[in-house]
Amino acid sequence: ILPLALDGVFTKADVAAPRVNRIISLAALAGLALATLAFLARPASWFVSEWPEQQVAAVRAATRDPSVRVWATDGTADWLLWRIPDLRGRLAYDVRFELYDRPTLDRIVDYGARTGNWKRSLDGYRVVIVDNRRHLEALAAEPGARIAHRDDQIAVVVRK
Repeated sequence: ILPLALDGVFTKADVAAPRVNRIISLAALAGLALATLAFLARPASWFVSEWPEQQVAAVRAATRDPSVRVWATDGTADWLLWRIPDLRGRLAYDVRFELYDRPTLDRIVDYGARTGNWKRSLDGYRVVIVDNRRHLEALAAEPGARIAHRDDQIAVVVRK
């Protein structure tokens, strides 16, 4: 199947020719083989480079107690669950938005926009993964809160 943009280049007779089909098939297979080789050539560290071990270690340390629940962001929740499987059932955020009812979606939007009672989404969550400086300032100002880790990407805030 060729995109409509190529309609002017190839006629129906050209596309129906077995030779053209073979060339297209071989080119697609060669591209797939190159992509697979490039993927396999990557070192294992490449796959985890977006989440340095310091970040993972900070979350692990803050969640040693199995009763501690974690609020993550849409960009960190799946990654945390993959790197720390023990968080299963304790991680608040799920990026499958279609699963949420309207009130839950409203709370998520309020949190992201810092509107209304935006902190209500965090009730019951002792560890909060923050990727927004304004959220970090507000959470760090809470009595008893401490920043367990902070870098250019995220901060791990442990709340009282």
